[in-house]
This record gives sequence, C-alpha cells and structure tokens, in this order.
Amino acid sequence: MMKSRIKLFIYNAVVVLICLGVLISFFVAPFWQVKAKYTVTPEMLKETIDKAAGGGGEGEDNPLGNLQLTDEDYDKVLGTEGFKVSLSLKLETMDMFSSLAFGKETETVENLLTANVNGVVAELVPRLNTLVKNAMPVISKVVINQAINDQVEKALEGTDGNAKELMEQAGFTNEYIDSETSKLVDAIYADDATVDSVAETVVETLEDVFTKLQESEIEQFAGAVLTEESKEEIRGQVKEALSVMADNEGNIVADELVADLILRSLQQINGGETESGKARLPVLLAESSEEIGTTERLKAELSEMLMGYVNDSTVSSMVLAMRIVSGLILFTMFTWAYLILKILVKLLCKNPGIKLALPIWLGWLPFLLLVLFPQILLLIVNTSPGFLGSIIGEQAMATLTQQLSVLSIGFSSCTIVALIGAVALFVLFFFYRRPRNKLKKLKKLRRIYPNATEADVR
Repeated sequence: MMKSRIKLFIYNAVVVLICLGVLISFFVAPFWQVKAKYTVTPEMLKETIDKAAGGGGEGEDNPLGNLQLTDEDYDKVLGTEGFKVSLSLKLETMDMFSSLAFGKETETVENLLTANVNGVVAELVPRLNTLVKNAMPVISKVVINQAINDQVEKALEGTDGNAKELMEQAGFTNEYIDSETSKLVDAIYADDATVDSVAETVVETLEDVFTKLQESEIEQFAGAVLTEESKEEIRGQVKEALSVMADNEGNIVADELVADLILRSLQQINGGETESGKARLPVLLAESSEEIGTTERLKAELSEMLMGYVNDSTVSSMVLAMRIVSGLILFTMFTWAYLILKILVKLLCKNPGIKLALPIWLGWLPFLLLVLFPQILLLIVNTSPGFLGSIIGEQAMATLTQQLSVLSIGFSSCTIVALIGAVALFVLFFFYRRPRNKLKKLKKLRRIYPNATEADVR
C-alpha cells in the first residue's frame, strides 16, 4: 500500500503544479486577443495616390497632383511584398472581473476601451512612423527634383535650351539628387528640426544647384542666379507644406508626425479638442513627471471620442457580455482549482487518488470557443469560398475574398495553457489510474480479508 500511496503523492504534486500553472496563466497573459494584420501593397498605395491626385487636379489645391512616383519608388516605401500593419484587441482577466462590481459599469467600460485604445495606438503609431520614414526619402527626392526643375526653367526663360537635357550635361545625376535628398531627410529628422531650418536646407540646396550650374560653363546657364524673390517663394512653399508636421511654434518632431496627423483629423471631426479630452490631460500630467507628448494626447482624445458614442444601453450590453465572460473564466478556473482542493482534502486519506476528468473535458472550453472555432471558421472561408458564397451571395463573397487577401486575423488566449495542461493530465491519467485503482481494490479486498496487502491485489 505504501508504494502506491507514494506514487500517488508524487503524481498529485505534478497535478498541483499543472493546475497552478494554468490558474496563474489567467493573470499573466490576455484572456482573449484578436490580432489583425493588414498588408498595404504597392498597387494599393499607387491606386490611392492616383485617386487623390486626380480628385483635386494638379497645382496648389492638390499637392499630390505633381507627385509622380515610379514602381521602384513604391517598392522602396512598402517593399516588394507590401508593408504589414498589425493591430491587437485584448480582453484581460482582471478587466472582465471588474465588471462584477455593481455601480461602476461606465467606469468599467471606459477602462476597457482606454486600455485597448492605448494598445492600438502603441502598436500602430510606431509602425506608421516607419512607413513615413521609408517614404520620406522618396517624397523628398520628388520634391527636390520638382523644385530644381521649376527654378531652372525660370532661369532658362527666353532661351531655347531644354532644362532636363542641359541639367544632365551639367552633371545633375541621380547620385547627386540622392545626396541632396539625404540632406533634406536629415534636416527633417534632426532633434532640433523646425519649419525654418528645413526651409533653409531647401534654399541652400538650390543655391548649391545654381552654383553648380554656373560652374558647368554651359552657355544657357551663364549668369543664372537664384533671386531673393525666388528664395522667399521657396521658403513659403516649404513652410506651407511642412505646416502639417509642425506644432504652433514651428517645431518638427518627426517621430510624432503620424500621431499628430491623426490627432488633428480627430479634432477636425470633433470641431476641436473635446472638453473631455482636455479634462483628461491633467490626469495624464499627474501620472507622469514628463511633458505629455502628442501620442499621449492622441490616446486621450481617441478614448474620449469612443466614449462619446457609448450610451447607457451600450454600457449595459457591454457589461453584460463582460459578466458572461467572467462567469466562463470563473467556471474554467474552478475546474482546475477543484483538483487542488480535492488533493488537499484527501491528503491524509489511505487512498489520496482523485478523478482528473473535470479539467480534461471542460478546463479548456474557452480555448475551444474563442480560438479554435473562429480559426476553423476563417479556414472554411479561405478554403471553401463556394460554400460560403452560396450563403452570403457571390458579390459579398468576392468582396470578402479580396479583403482577406491582404488581411489576416489571428486569435490567441491564455487558455492555450489550459489546453496544454489538459493534454498533460490526459497523459498522466494512464499512469495515475494504476495506483489509484490498486488502492481501491485493496480497500474492497480488506472488507473480506482484513490482513490483505497490496501484493494480494490482482
């Protein structure tokens, strides 16, 4: 009997460790996470720019009208396989449990939305900043080329020279333009960059161009000079173009560019910074000793904008859903905690063996509902378009297929640990049942033969 009990004590210790690992996982990883990955392809960006450029015509009313990019430029910005942007939405266990506190329903929903907004902004903004940084050399090259061509054509007015051909003769190669482009990009991304400093960089570039033109000894460029009037015109154009990148003092923070553009768009939609967004800023200042940046302001503004769409009915529905999820979490955790409780209760019993079936069958139910089923559904959509098309219609299926070609959705959950734990218990069960059943048989045998031992069990 002692031998089987020792085995069961060891197995029970393993069971307790597995159960504790599963229970702890609920608090160290998101209960449920949906991750969407969208691929921006060169073709999509080209189509977007073409539409934007064609929508307002060329000229001052539409800066994209003169933006002529080659296929190579698009590849430089996005890569040949496209540029991937990821977004995640998370449900944390403690966020779900907070819904069980009555009287704090609105606060619960606000905390959930704020946490997910902060996560989305923290993921999206750095990625889009990378995209802007990839695009900046390409766009700067186009801008520099355009500025040079405009000023050279002005200098050639009254002559019969072709600007492009004469510039090539003067040594204006792609390598030269690339070097000048690098200066402009460096000026934009400098720590102390301002609208004025970038404008001066463009003016200095053009001054260098005209110096190079005069030194080329080409007849048509003799006496070519960049006038003060032209310089002021260039400064004005650059400052106007960079106004979307600068704050009220004219400072450019390139790493905050995307956040600033999104924030300005939101404020235009809302007719200015929301009162609730302004009210949120003192809270942010109290939480941090550092100056609040544009990204933090964006988080506050976006959170408050979303809360503006949430009414009492929405709050009630969201809290009800959160409480249902909380019930699912509590039931799942109970299936694992129950084994620990039973082991403790039977610790001093002659047969400390327990049944392992409850978590094996039900302990990974959330993984089945929140991860496995959605993944199977997406697999059906991707592999059997005809079947789904017969349900939702061919046109809707064609649109869905087109979107899914550049969009991938994945689901994850901390309950994958529960699934692994259930598999581990299932494997352990085949070793566990032998000493447990042996002690059960011994107990029955001793009712007939009180002096029976473990060796007598067959």
